[in-house]
Amino acid sequence: YTKGMVNSLRRQGKSKKAVFAKLQSKRVPASLISSALAQRDTDNAESEKEAELKAALIFARKKRFGPFVGSKEIPNDKALSSMARAGFSYETCRIVFDMDLDQAQERIGRY
Repeated sequence: YTKGMVNSLRRQGKSKKAVFAKLQSKRVPASLISSALAQRDTDNAESEKEAELKAALIFARKKRFGPFVGSKEIPNDKALSSMARAGFSYETCRIVFDMDLDQAQERIGRY
């Protein structure tokens, strides 16, 4: 159950903090959540930082922030605050906002 939920939440663009919060509300022990997150990262051959960046890019694509901005320009401070509320660090948000569209799509890959 935990591995499936972690995979599902990460594909949805949820941060590590959001994954922990969601699964802890379902009374899943923190040790199981940590091991499932670590297992997912090793299965996908990426570091924890890379997995968090990929989730942030998916979140930005869904909300049309940063490189995925549509016809309506959203101020970076509003986009940054939205990503912070979603559990992403300032450093991760800055990396997302500094990317161009091609880099972001390449980083996301098949998701």
